[in-house]
Amino acid sequence: MLYKKPLSFLLEKLAEKSASIPAIEISNITNNSRDVSKNTLFLAYPGEKSDGRDYIADAVAKGTAAIAYDPTDDFILENKGIPCVAIRNLKIKQSEIGARFFDFPSSKVPVIGVTGTNGKTSVTHFVAQALNYCGVIGTIGYGFLSSLTKTINTTPDGLQLQKIFAELIDQGAKTIAMEVSSHALAQHRVNDVQFHTAVFTNLTQDHLDYHGTMEEYRNAKELLFQKPNLQNAIINIDGEAGKYFVETYCKKLNVITYSLCDKNADIYVSKYTPTQNGFDIFIKTPWGAGEFHLPLIGEFNIHNVLAVLGVLGILKIPFDTILKSLSQLETVNGRMQLFQIKNKPTIIIDYAHTPDALEKALESVRAHCSGIVWCVFGCGGDRDKTKRPLMGKIAENKGDKIIITNDNPRSESPEKIAQDILAGVKNKNKFEIELDRTKAIQKAIQSAEKNDWILIAGKGHETEQIIGDRILHHSDAEIVMDCER
Repeated sequence: MLYKKPLSFLLEKLAEKSASIPAIEISNITNNSRDVSKNTLFLAYPGEKSDGRDYIADAVAKGTAAIAYDPTDDFILENKGIPCVAIRNLKIKQSEIGARFFDFPSSKVPVIGVTGTNGKTSVTHFVAQALNYCGVIGTIGYGFLSSLTKTINTTPDGLQLQKIFAELIDQGAKTIAMEVSSHALAQHRVNDVQFHTAVFTNLTQDHLDYHGTMEEYRNAKELLFQKPNLQNAIINIDGEAGKYFVETYCKKLNVITYSLCDKNADIYVSKYTPTQNGFDIFIKTPWGAGEFHLPLIGEFNIHNVLAVLGVLGILKIPFDTILKSLSQLETVNGRMQLFQIKNKPTIIIDYAHTPDALEKALESVRAHCSGIVWCVFGCGGDRDKTKRPLMGKIAENKGDKIIITNDNPRSESPEKIAQDILAGVKNKNKFEIELDRTKAIQKAIQSAEKNDWILIAGKGHETEQIIGDRILHHSDAEIVMDCER
């Protein structure tokens, strides 16, 4: 679908000065000068790694029709011979500009926003598996599950997000399930998204390099519940943050709670029994009670599925249909992804890169393993350093043999990251260091017995390894499949 809007409509009441804005026709908006074409509005503002205003000349040379830029005291824009409109905080306001251009797409279908430290990808993908014509936006990409387009961030920037909503709706989406990161909330990327339902999965340590404290991290998550026109909230109350959100918003929103521990929750598991490849679950909900088999390993996946059940119930899906859908769920790529080959160790690839996620993944593996539990993991560089010794301690307590390896060391020394992990360890005899991630995985597979289980944690679906300023191809799944051939 082609979109065309007058410049005056797009920038009305956003400009720094009340000067009249011409009503020239705009048929494209971008914040990337490489995407400029005829009748484009180019948005130029300072970014984290570069300043978009440095590319104004490039945009003009490519024939952009107009420029909106963020004025600062140290920036002077020379006359370019085309409309140039100053808008303070343009990086934030671009979402409103995008919403105007794409006809406020998030108001046209129910948008399910999922936030929390862990489980966002699984919940959004499970919702999409259970619904027809449901688009997803998140860590693995955006689109429909059969064909996802990769994104740079879990939650794209405000302009890109509006464009994605419009694209998905034009392609027939009836519902959109999206991951909402704490960074996106704190940076106002979802300011102009009209959410139908908010889901909170959990809050455990992560991103303290950005937020500083757990309280500030929780406050960022809380912004989702404050969105205008939000109707429903589905909240995990098996943690203090969830209980706080329920207490704060129970009178403002239609709140549905879920729990594995609290019988007073709206959605409650009265009994669950582990099976070889999942769980038999007896469930109590506002829409009925019943039982189903969940074909996913990992107790935390029960929590994820309770959130999904809440979403489906809110969307008025018949209860019997919900149970049938949950019994047919499939593992999300890189999320407790199971590899089983005859006479070989069982291998799990998971995205676990926080202390809580690593602990839960190892506990899940232990529940199914009759042999030795192996763990191959590392910690990211230029990220929260305080979680490294915590993850080392968890690996020591929950695993039997651990190989510390690289997981996007970025600009930091891989050796230093490994030593940071070992700082939390008492029994270093359980550990060895092999920084080449491919060799680390190969070594675990070659050394393990057929009754052993190997958890390869941290990268999940990712297909890149960032070392220094190099971005190298790496896929845990490809390495595993090569070893098992």
